[in-house]
Amino acid sequence: MLLLTGDDDDTVSPNNSRNLHAVLRKLGNDVTLKEYPGVGHYGIVLGLVSSVDWNAQVRKDIAAFIVDSAR
Repeated sequence: MLLLTGDDDDTVSPNNSRNLHAVLRKLGNDVTLKEYPGVGHYGIVLGLVSSVDWNAQVRKDIAAFIVDSAR
């Protein structure tokens, strides 16, 4: 599982992702948490849009996760 959060998210606290990550790991699940400094809730969503370059790292991280998971 891949969890993405921005540390400047005031819609959904980044602690929710951190806590979920910790619980899933404790239960033995394969989970990755990516945090983006200075990014809010909508910044993660906009990172999925190919014409938005300022947060292209979101797309890169998702693609890398998919490739790694397929191995």
